[in-house]
Amino acid sequence: MSRIIIAGGGLSGSLAALALARRRPRTELLLVEQGETFGGNHTWSFFESDVPPKVRWVLQGVEATHWPAHEVHFPRRSRKIDVGYTGIRSIHLDDAVRAGLRPEQFRLNARIQAVEPCAITLDGETIEADAVIDARGPSSMSGLELGWQKFVGRYYRFPRPHGMSLPIIMDATVEQVDGYRFIYQLPVSPTDLLIEDTYYSRTPVLDQAALRAGSISWP
Repeated sequence: MSRIIIAGGGLSGSLAALALARRRPRTELLLVEQGETFGGNHTWSFFESDVPPKVRWVLQGVEATHWPAHEVHFPRRSRKIDVGYTGIRSIHLDDAVRAGLRPEQFRLNARIQAVEPCAITLDGETIEADAVIDARGPSSMSGLELGWQKFVGRYYRFPRPHGMSLPIIMDATVEQVDGYRFIYQLPVSPTDLLIEDTYYSRTPVLDQAALRAGSISWP
């Protein structure tokens, strides 16, 4: 019997663990996450065309919200695009991991000190394996000169239905500051709406004071 350890319980690490548990049930598996929950505090979304039907089984068991189309808006053009869109919240990823793995197959609140090809060290405890998958995300990219996509998102709950039936992936009718800017709106329920203020910019810096003060205009 082989042992595989996955370091990092974000989206990629969690889906890899669920896929291994489903397709290789005899493999000894351990998913390690430093936080209190799997997935942190995120919302992941994708177009229907992004995930081919033959691999969608990987998402089995993860609650998601699906819309049959989406909209985009620009100062002189608006369009409804008949391509499906799906959103997954981290709370539902966490539910799926806890339901899909046995208690001995995962650890939370585990501080990862070192990751090696065949071992992982957690708070002084070294666990050996046949293979370790490092799913903690990218390391320093200081040697690359890149642009940035940065955003601030917040969920709003309205006392009455907000009236949106389709997500607006890009509303660029807003004031253009700090590069290319647009608003993203995701109607996750009749009364709940995720709104993100998004920028394609040269720097990762967000003007937090302006955002808090509301001095950057919205539609």
